[in-house]
Amino acid sequence: MAFRERIVDFLGHVLGRDGKPATITAAYDLEACKWMEIARDTMASYVSAALQKSEIRFYSSKNERTFDDGAWLWNVSPNPNQSRAELIDGLVRELLCKRGEALIVPVKTGSGYQIYLASGFIREQGQGEDTFSGIMSARRQIPGTYRARDVYYFDLSASNGVSSIMRAAEQQYQALAGSVIAAMRDHNAPKWVFELGSSLNGTPEQQKEQRENLQKNLERFIKANGAAVWPLHSGQVISRVSEGTNANPVTSSQVAEIRKDMFETVAECFRMPTSLLYGNTNNFTELLSSFLTFAVDPLAAAIGEELTRKTYTQSQWAEGARAVVDTTHVRHVDLFAVAGEIEKLVGSSIDSPNEIRGFTGQDPLDELWADEYQRTKNHESAGGGE
Repeated sequence: MAFRERIVDFLGHVLGRDGKPATITAAYDLEACKWMEIARDTMASYVSAALQKSEIRFYSSKNERTFDDGAWLWNVSPNPNQSRAELIDGLVRELLCKRGEALIVPVKTGSGYQIYLASGFIREQGQGEDTFSGIMSARRQIPGTYRARDVYYFDLSASNGVSSIMRAAEQQYQALAGSVIAAMRDHNAPKWVFELGSSLNGTPEQQKEQRENLQKNLERFIKANGAAVWPLHSGQVISRVSEGTNANPVTSSQVAEIRKDMFETVAECFRMPTSLLYGNTNNFTELLSSFLTFAVDPLAAAIGEELTRKTYTQSQWAEGARAVVDTTHVRHVDLFAVAGEIEKLVGSSIDSPNEIRGFTGQDPLDELWADEYQRTKNHESAGGGE
């Protein structure tokens, strides 16, 4: 943030860039110091990027993966106006940055369904089933009233969203940052005293014109980058106001400490490694593991649970039907780095070759043996005398 120089005229007004008095208040600082909001947005971008790389898998009651309309909507094209990545990003930001809750509405079309993320809605709660109305999506209204069973509703406000306590803390931090920056600006901005020596003469309009000319000329003189001359008439004095020997100025390091504390508060609230929020990639493997475990997986589980209970019946779920947000592909896989571990997974019948190829981002092989589970001699039971 750049520091703006201030010039005080002889009436005590702060001169703006146009030479007219302008008041700098704490409200300006609050608008400029929303670092906690920036930290929250940075955190949400990390979570969103991870979920965008996570495929949403649907399984039938036979525990077989299906590729029906639901899989198409949630993995490829939710609606004609949005890609899957845009829908996921909007969902994450609604949950983590804005309302702490989100609504996705299936809208019936001639050929099937499309899903839309609501930008606004009214939730009616009663003794029975909740209903949703007044639904807006991308400045368009979705008509009608929807029952809870017919929509996907996510509410993380009490666990992983923006709670009222965090909002209050954010306001306090912003007020503190605004006060500190205002104090630093006051200390660094030059202040001058101009003594006229006599009162202004003429009519009120002439006095106003003289005052404005003095302000403009004085500002031009003080802001001059090179040599400048200011003619002083008899009795006129211009001097710079000194802070005094006992002044205790606010430094930029104190502002940085407040910013650091804001980022750490956001990281703690959303269970995210603080250094990852700073962009520090030291010990990246451990940081990523912690990030996925405590920040991404809980949200992925919440999405999977809502999709499961709105897509399948209890009997289908009991037979293995489910929706799963697969976060195993978030990590970048270096084939040469994991070659030894891959051999162990295949050789111990943990995964088939095609399952491993899916993990490494390679296309499956159209061979029968590629879907078989194999076991090397090292993993077989030891026979007597062998």
